[in-house]
Amino acid sequence: MIIPLYGFFEGDFLGLVLIAMPDQPVSTLAEQLSGWVLDLRVDRTGGALEVLNEAGEILDQSKSIEEAGLGYGDMFHVRQAA
Repeated sequence: MIIPLYGFFEGDFLGLVLIAMPDQPVSTLAEQLSGWVLDLRVDRTGGALEVLNEAGEILDQSKSIEEAGLGYGDMFHVRQAA
């Protein structure tokens, strides 16, 4: 079953819809979303990326999307780690 998620990169006011699978690792969300902003607003060598849920909690990137608590139509945010 596919899960549509709404992703926002830090500073964006317009998000992207990403289609994911429940067993897909959270880390792949950061990779997919950052592909749209790399070299435009984000330096490839700028460090690790973090994925946050709507509440602003950092998600464990080794967990699956389902294990992290993301579901149909949820929003997530990606930012460069401090």
